[in-house]
Amino acid sequence: MNENLNLEYRIVKGKHNTYNRGILYEEVWEQPVVAVAIKYGVSNVAIHKICKTLNIPTPPRGYWARVRAGAKLEKAPLPKTKVALEVLGSRTFEGVKAVNALLPKLNFLTESERSRVLLAARSINMSAKNVRVHKKIVAYKSVIKEWNEKDRKPEMAQRKFGNFSRRLPFMAGVISKESLPRVYRILSVLFCQLEKLGCSVNDDLSLQIRNEHVSFEIEEAQDKVKHVITKQETQAMLLYEDAKQRYRWAAKPQIRQYDYIFNGRLRIKIRQGRYFRETDSVNVESRLCDMLIELYEKSEEVRSAREKQEEDARNQAEKARLREERRERYNREVERIRALENASLDFETADRIRAYVKAVVTSRGQNGLDDETAVWVDWAMKKADWFDPIVARNDELFGKREHNKNLKDKTLEKVVCYW
Repeated sequence: MNENLNLEYRIVKGKHNTYNRGILYEEVWEQPVVAVAIKYGVSNVAIHKICKTLNIPTPPRGYWARVRAGAKLEKAPLPKTKVALEVLGSRTFEGVKAVNALLPKLNFLTESERSRVLLAARSINMSAKNVRVHKKIVAYKSVIKEWNEKDRKPEMAQRKFGNFSRRLPFMAGVISKESLPRVYRILSVLFCQLEKLGCSVNDDLSLQIRNEHVSFEIEEAQDKVKHVITKQETQAMLLYEDAKQRYRWAAKPQIRQYDYIFNGRLRIKIRQGRYFRETDSVNVESRLCDMLIELYEKSEEVRSAREKQEEDARNQAEKARLREERRERYNREVERIRALENASLDFETADRIRAYVKAVVTSRGQNGLDDETAVWVDWAMKKADWFDPIVARNDELFGKREHNKNLKDKTLEKVVCYW
């Protein structure tokens, strides 16, 4: 095995990378140099310079095209050398300056992230037939097949997102069987490049870009042509004309005026109101660079919408919390007011009892109180103290009066059975 392959790839924090000779050798023979450059966040020219410095052989021109065509090629061995086994390199992003000038987008990314994405977009390489289908697409084919088997739309009916009664699975129903392999290749190239940037593909072929869920749509255009009546339809019309002479309820066959035939031209919608449409001179394969950037732009839209939705939800939750807090405060205040009112009524009752007792004592004048009246006066004053929330006397039979309760709950009732 080559020297120093036991050392793992590492990045020095800041504006530099550390390149290990053995690891970099393996990387440039596993994938094109431009893909390695994306990983390190530099231009492909910079990677070639580093390889030259570390005496690392690189694949010759045309190597990867021959590999994609199925050729089994041997890689050049890593020669022994006395040069340093690791070097430090700047992350200059020289290779994307021209792209930055042509594509003034992705301003929401950091300069480092933006350069990596633009470099990845520029380096997308679309091969016509020799693209390996992405594993998620391979798994997803069964979803399309199952839906197509259950589809009840007649052949050559109009097929676009707007004229289906329910939401379609991605790509189902709106792309011909003949065009599906081509679409699979296009998506495979796009998905592989996105995964190099740290994105991921979901089972339904939507994407996770910058931790945001990004979806898009693909459909194939159809040519609208005058419908030619079939033999079966002609026979149905003859039967209808015959039945109409005899029965008022005869139903006329529904024969469409136009046929819609898939024409192989794809339309891809990533953001609302923005489309990548094929023409006689432009196919979508030539727009993969723009599509990758558009997907990143969509991720920012999704992020902004999500954060706004979360902020709205937080505001609504805060408003609900304040309403609930005010409701609880209001109810507590109502309870306190009622308790105050009930206690004040007891206080008034105690004052009335005391005033009444005083009047009884006064009415006796100089003769004074007899024993029975004196006992009653003592009893009545104790009951006044029991009613009085300030004194709050404990009665031997009634215990302490719950002054805060309303009058109905405090009304004394006779006991109709033994305790």
